[in-house]
Amino acid sequence: MQLGVGSVTKDNTKGQFFIRDRKKLETVIFPIFDKYPLLTSKQFNYLKFKQAFYILANASAQPMRWQGSKFCIKNQSIPENYISPSWNNTNLPLKTINDVTNVMTKPWLVGFIEAEGSFYLVSKDPTRIVHGFGLTQKLDSVAPPFSFSFF
Repeated sequence: MQLGVGSVTKDNTKGQFFIRDRKKLETVIFPIFDKYPLLTSKQFNYLKFKQAFYILANASAQPMRWQGSKFCIKNQSIPENYISPSWNNTNLPLKTINDVTNVMTKPWLVGFIEAEGSFYLVSKDPTRIVHGFGLTQKLDSVAPPFSFSFF
């Protein structure tokens, strides 16, 4: 199955996969990461990204809420010793390979996103923040970002 969204660019040193369409982020990307939560601090970044996404989606109805929230969310720091909620049903610390494989059975895509993915908010000017989701991978023996489109 292919995602059917986004664009791929490549040059001599890297390839990149981007989705900037807000509707596609909401209908294609969010369901993937809601079903297969990220296993590291990328989950925190994803949840922060998603929170900002929905506040911005309602900004026309509540412009003051967005104005007050946008930089607060962007500057929110990850808690010390953060552990992804994906590990909640596992006894920590991990002691056996079974402990690990009970959580780490997600599709290859999740691992790829963990290593190379980015959810980001960019301040374009004092009143505008742009959402982004991107994958960057050096073009070597690892599958390049356009493999994402086959998920």
